Amino acid sequence: MSNDVGRYAIYFTPSSASALARFGAEWLGYDVTTGDCPPQPVIAAITPKRLRHITEEPRRYGFHATLKPPFVLAEGADVDALDEAAAVLACRFPTFAAPRLRLACLSGFWALMLSKHCPMVDGLAAACVAEFDWFRAPPSAAELARRRSADLSPAQRRCCDVGVIPMSWKNSAST
Repeated sequence: MSNDVGRYAIYFTPSSASALARFGAEWLGYDVTTGDCPPQPVIAAITPKRLRHITEEPRRYGFHATLKPPFVLAEGADVDALDEAAAVLACRFPTFAAPRLRLACLSGFWALMLSKHCPMVDGLAAACVAEFDWFRAPPSAAELARRRSADLSPAQRRCCDVGVIPMSWKNSAST
C-alpha cells in the first residue's frame, strides 16, 4: 500500500490528435501530451502579454476537464487501487459525442462549458463522485478555515460546516 501524500485528480483530456486538443494547446500555449509550447493565437482585443498572463495558471495543468477535483488520499487508500478504479470506470463508458462547448464565466474564471445538458456527461460525473469519493481524505481544518474565509452564501457555509467543499466555489482554483 502506498503512503504517498500527494494530491490526485481525475481529468478528461481529448485525444492528442483531435481538433479540440490542438485548440486547447494553442490557446494555453502548452501541449500537455508533448510538453511543447505552441504559439498562442493572435487576438485583436487581447495583447499577447495579456493572453499569456490570463492563461498562466491553466497552462500549469494543460487543457482538460475535471471529473474529480484534486484531493489527498484517505487513510488506507492506495494510489494503485485509485489507478485501477479509474481504468475500470473508463472501460465502462463508451465513447460519446458531447454537445458543443460555450465560453462561460464560472466562479470568477472563464471556462468552456457544455452548451446543453448531456446525460452521458452527467452519468460520468455521478460515477466519479460515487466511485472515487472514498479515496478522498476529509478536508483538513486548515482547508476548511481557508474556505470559510471566502465570501460564502449561507448554503455554502453549511457545506463547509459538514466538511463538503464543492470545487466550483470561488477560490477553488487555488490548489
